[in-house]
Amino acid sequence: MNKFEKIILKYKLKPIFEGINTSYSMRKKFLFFSFLSAVLMSSVMAQTENTKHLIQFEGKPLFINGINVAWNNFGGDVGNHYKWGTLYNPDWFEKMLSDCEAHGVNCIRLWIHTDGRANPEFNPDGSVKGLDADFYPALDDIFQRAKNHGILIMPCLWSFDMCKDERKNAGMYAGNHADLISDSLKTVSYINNALIPMVKRYDKHCNLFAWEVCNEPEWHMPRKDDPKWKDITEVSVREMQRFTAMIAAAIHKNSSRMVTTGSASLKWNSDVAPAHGNWWSDKALQNAYNDPKAYLDFYQIHYYDWMYAGKYDPFNPEIPYEYWNLDKPCLIGEQPGSLNRDTIYTNDEKAFNAYKNHYAGHMFWSYNGADGVGSFPEFKDACKKMYEAHKDEIFPIIPCKTLSKGNLNFKSEKKKGKIYLSWQAEDASKVAYFDVEKSTDGVNFKWERKLMANEDGDINYFYNDKAEGKVYYRVRLKETGGFEGVSQVYVVE
Repeated sequence: MNKFEKIILKYKLKPIFEGINTSYSMRKKFLFFSFLSAVLMSSVMAQTENTKHLIQFEGKPLFINGINVAWNNFGGDVGNHYKWGTLYNPDWFEKMLSDCEAHGVNCIRLWIHTDGRANPEFNPDGSVKGLDADFYPALDDIFQRAKNHGILIMPCLWSFDMCKDERKNAGMYAGNHADLISDSLKTVSYINNALIPMVKRYDKHCNLFAWEVCNEPEWHMPRKDDPKWKDITEVSVREMQRFTAMIAAAIHKNSSRMVTTGSASLKWNSDVAPAHGNWWSDKALQNAYNDPKAYLDFYQIHYYDWMYAGKYDPFNPEIPYEYWNLDKPCLIGEQPGSLNRDTIYTNDEKAFNAYKNHYAGHMFWSYNGADGVGSFPEFKDACKKMYEAHKDEIFPIIPCKTLSKGNLNFKSEKKKGKIYLSWQAEDASKVAYFDVEKSTDGVNFKWERKLMANEDGDINYFYNDKAEGKVYYRVRLKETGGFEGVSQVYVVE
């Protein structure tokens, strides 16, 4: 057997040649190109296999190297508390986002309604009537500041605290909202009067990562055996699944963004023992609410060291993501940042084991350390090390910094010796100016023209140039709030 025949057998190419009358040299050439194709295909498949557990964002696999904000003022960072007024602190958020950018954090988890103490607005019967006048200005500002720093936001709408009763301490709307879950008509009032307007408003924001329905919804459910939860008004598993499903379906119908929920543990997020079942699968949600849009785009689980003993542990190198037989990527949305609260793993191990075990990312708790479970100084170095080791997957894109063709609605036309370019601003009120830049090689660009904000507030911008063969263009945006972004390169031939 010659070398050529051995290769044919090794790579199982014999059936390709059967019945083909070719010379040895032609067959050798054919083998070479077949072998090359097989190698390239194998490489593509391996790359796909290595990233299939990651979440796709803007068409690229993304590893979340994140933190929980989760609040500066619990339940009051956005909206107007009827007793305490507006509690939003822009300086605090600016400092937090600057710290995140400096340490390679690419996503923050931000709590919105929490227990309902400051938002949304409720009717006397407990249904939702809308959002107050201070809600959007605060949340808009947070999104703009995060945009300036190139950081994604995952807003967490509710927490299990919505079923606690904190009215004595924090006012008449602080918790006691279990009926928003158990009464589907009240769920609809929230969806129609608060959720849909909100998700539509932020759908075009380049740094909106995903909407989270609820933080640790399992703690809403029957736990009479544990006195720690005696102040919780319980709802059934099916009622919580229906609530989650209704919100997920509404977001998917009114937004292009992803949806998840923050399961307290792998214990309730897998059908593989020792887990107790996947309460958040498509089947589970759609059994509770019959709508094909009722699904999560990725799973989210949390970890604290009690789960190590129960073997619901995402950081154990001997039990990777694949063991749990999940049908979607899975993000570790909370893990303690204080080693006083986790005696099993160091913060470096948590960050790197999340990656090695094929999870879609990790998020330390929490920036301000309000509850003693972790603070930014304790885990910032672990975030920075993770960023430096995996920059291409943590920042495959920089949110907002690249203005996409779709966002700009960029168009070009060559006609009668001229090139006509047009594009649109996302928000006319924020534009300071656009710079048009030109290149003959697609690498070295020179400035051509500054187009100031349109006085009439029009979003349309135009530029024409003399046609000279193949030319490359890009535009730079400067916003009045300080943000700067640059478009991808557009080729005109």
